Amino acid sequence: MELINFLFEDYSKRNLTKKTDRCVAAVGLENRIAKAMNCESRYGIFQKFFHRNILWQAADDKTERIAYDDNEQVPSWSWMAYSGGIRFKDITVGSVEWVDNLQFDKKRKSALITDVGKFWNCCTLEPDGNRYAIFKFVGRKRGRIRYNVGWIQYDVGKVKKLRQKRCVVVGRTTEHGSKEEYYILVVVPTIRDNEYTRVGIGEIQCGHVKRWKNNMRVV
Repeated sequence: MELINFLFEDYSKRNLTKKTDRCVAAVGLENRIAKAMNCESRYGIFQKFFHRNILWQAADDKTERIAYDDNEQVPSWSWMAYSGGIRFKDITVGSVEWVDNLQFDKKRKSALITDVGKFWNCCTLEPDGNRYAIFKFVGRKRGRIRYNVGWIQYDVGKVKKLRQKRCVVVGRTTEHGSKEEYYILVVVPTIRDNEYTRVGIGEIQCGHVKRWKNNMRVV
């Protein structure tokens, strides 16, 4: 797992002559790793470390979506869909309970199958470095108290309206003595029914996500 993270984090920072070579140039390495581990892989995401691999994030603010040819449909959930450096979340082994119903779509290589949730009892986002902090408010308008309940980092650009977003829960923390949190992918609907694209990553306290729809596709 650490080797995969090191290789792809390093590779993502290389300056390729053509941005569209990002996916093609890594396929040989990906295939050899997948063969050695005897597991399926898609677009730099390995089944054996699926949930950890999917929790990548932009390492700087130079990320942008790569305009691949129509024949190469690199999905939004893959770091190969974007230019710029990436890094994977550093999560202690055994500290998270991963969600079983998030998995590769058996019928469509460029899709994931998962349940989609909506943000619940959250009011606003505020800039916090390269992230947005998620706040909820308690009490009446006068004298209201706000609480930080999580954060979101968008893959590309600055998107502020939380109520228009949905999320995919990847895992739930299991550490004792602290508030349980979800690791999430932030998604938005496409023009097709039951289909979403990834726009970011985040963490949020468990009481602020509510199940929305089952068996959706993320492409």
